[in-house]
Amino acid sequence: MNHSITRRAIMGAAALTPFAAQAQSDWPNRPVRIVVPFPPGQAADIFTRLLADELSKRWPQRVVVENRAGGASVPGVESVARAPADGYTLLTGTSGPLGVNPSVLPRLPYDVEKDFAFISNVVMVPLLVMRILLFLSGPFRNWPPAPRHGPGNWTWPRPAPPPASTWPPNC
Repeated sequence: MNHSITRRAIMGAAALTPFAAQAQSDWPNRPVRIVVPFPPGQAADIFTRLLADELSKRWPQRVVVENRAGGASVPGVESVARAPADGYTLLTGTSGPLGVNPSVLPRLPYDVEKDFAFISNVVMVPLLVMRILLFLSGPFRNWPPAPRHGPGNWTWPRPAPPPASTWPPNC
C-alpha cells in the first residue's frame, strides 16, 4: 500500500482551506483578559499594559489587564489554568510562577506543562545589581558591603534561587 502524499491530495486540501476558515468565528468577538500574577507597577505589569494597549488598537475588542497578586503568584496563575481554554484569558508568565514555583512548591493547583500553551515571548528583563561609580562618594559608597566572614557568606535578596554555577558571588 502506497502512503505517499499525491499532488491530487495536496490540491484537494488547498481547495478545502477556505471552507475551514469560514467555519471559525471571528476572534476576538469579546474582550480578552490578560492576568498578571503580580501587583501593579512591576516590570511584568508595565510591559503587559503596553502590549494590551497596542492589541486593543489592532483588535476589534479591548484587551483588559487584571492584576492578581499574592501567594507566590499561585492564585493568579491558577485562575488562568481554570479558565476555559478559548483564548479569552491569557497569562503573563514569568520564570517565577512558571519555572521556580514548580521546583520549590510541593503542591501547585496547576501543571505548567499541561495547563498552558506558550504563545510568544514578549520581553526579557535582566535582573542585576550594580554599584555605580557616581555614588561612591555619597551615601552608597559602602554598598554593597563586603562579606564579613569571607566569600560565600554574603546574603542578599533575589527573586529565585540562583543557579549553582553562579553562586556564591565572587566577592
